[in-house]
Amino acid sequence: MSLIAAADACYLSAVEAAQRVHVDDSAAHRFSREVRTLIQASKGEADYPAWGLLAQVANSARWHGLYDPIPFASKTSTTAPLLRELMQAAKRLSASAPAHIQSLVANLRSAAEAYLASGNEPFAMALTDTLSISDRHQRYVVVRNRRTAIAVEQWMRSNAGVAECVLVPGEYSRSEVGTLAVLCGPSFVFPAQILTTPRASAVRLVHHHWVRDDDTIPGIFGQFATVALTAHIREPAQPAKNWQPWSGTKASELVINPDWDAVIASAPHTAAANTETVHARLAVLSGRHAIWLPSEGERIRGLDPSAPPGERVFSMPMSTVAQGSILVLRSGISEAATTRSVAYALLGDKDAAKIQRFQEEWKRRLRTILDEHGPTEVGRRLQSFGVNVHNIAHWASDELIQPRKIEYFKVLLLHILGISEPAPYIEAGRKLRRAVATAGHRLTEALERKADSCDLRQLEVGGVLELHLDELPGAAPMTAYQVLAIREELTKVALHDCRRPFATQGVEWLE
Repeated sequence: MSLIAAADACYLSAVEAAQRVHVDDSAAHRFSREVRTLIQASKGEADYPAWGLLAQVANSARWHGLYDPIPFASKTSTTAPLLRELMQAAKRLSASAPAHIQSLVANLRSAAEAYLASGNEPFAMALTDTLSISDRHQRYVVVRNRRTAIAVEQWMRSNAGVAECVLVPGEYSRSEVGTLAVLCGPSFVFPAQILTTPRASAVRLVHHHWVRDDDTIPGIFGQFATVALTAHIREPAQPAKNWQPWSGTKASELVINPDWDAVIASAPHTAAANTETVHARLAVLSGRHAIWLPSEGERIRGLDPSAPPGERVFSMPMSTVAQGSILVLRSGISEAATTRSVAYALLGDKDAAKIQRFQEEWKRRLRTILDEHGPTEVGRRLQSFGVNVHNIAHWASDELIQPRKIEYFKVLLLHILGISEPAPYIEAGRKLRRAVATAGHRLTEALERKADSCDLRQLEVGGVLELHLDELPGAAPMTAYQVLAIREELTKVALHDCRRPFATQGVEWLE
């Protein structure tokens, strides 16, 4: 099938609107209400940390319950362990909590016990009943992530004795068009494109009736499309009792967000004089890490486990990094520093030592002059020789090999740094730049081979995978991290602090 025909098939399969199937579970609804009450009340209890921790566990249990259809009696349930942990935490807290908190904790604990006792059977039954309308060989079960997919697949195999086709969104988007796709959860837990370009002639969203979900999903190009594509979701043929279209809990209240204040407090803060700063987004990574991502003019190495072998490691614009993206990073240092360490290894000890000496010498002189005279004065002196530089502090950073224009570099060496013989410095920079380009290709190739040889399901389930590149000289182990959340608000931070993963707090219940 050609790419055009495949794209056409995707759009044609969206002709019939998706339809909801309600999960009518009063115990789950009661639990959701108690969690909402708890979260609202905890906002006024900043001096009582245990209160906030309880709210985080409760919200995590409610979030998993939105898309986990597995009965709580099954060992593969991802929600039941959180409910049990919540009940234990509530029990511990009730013994020492102030009187005005004890009643709220008791109500939450009672609701959690009732929800656990209900067994999540209404969700499981709604899923199996919906699947029964189609032949097993032409239907898909679509779940939020790999961890849930493995759990659902194991439960369905043990329950029915047959293997269902359980897919994550990326797999579903590339599958052949089937007769039925059943999505476990409301639309907001999935990427929009699996509804605007579905891979089945009929789509059903099975989720709790108390969730207020969108009924229209805009296409990926939105207002920029020549012909706007909007997917519609029909209300259920058999609504839950006491359900009203305008009722329910909004998605914005249900989605788990990091404690951004705690993440920012964990971030490195370079405060040296004349430090180059940039605007950056803050991303939370799996494994309780985070990273600052510059907002403009940058690329970063990513990994796509679902891509064909040989195409899994790629360079992506920083602006396209989103929740669910997988980044390949080296702990504590930037991607540029990682590539440079490989470049020095490729150059050999003698040449590497010589080039490093030249690099360190001119940068040391420039930093000293910047400290003595300030970047404004240094910039003014450069301008008098016809050199226009936006940010002279960047020239002194470790991220830059040498100024892009050789004539600018020569002026800097001769007239600002007082280096009478600039040729060796310029040649050293040229050699290092060529070596870095080669190192970048070698690093990508080594990562690609590693990605092809290891079990990437471990990455999709756990969110973190160490990649040891023993075959490549100078390459320290790297780590693939999944992006769990992004703070879109831009923050002014030191360039030196960007692109370096760091351990963080306030994200314990995101995974």
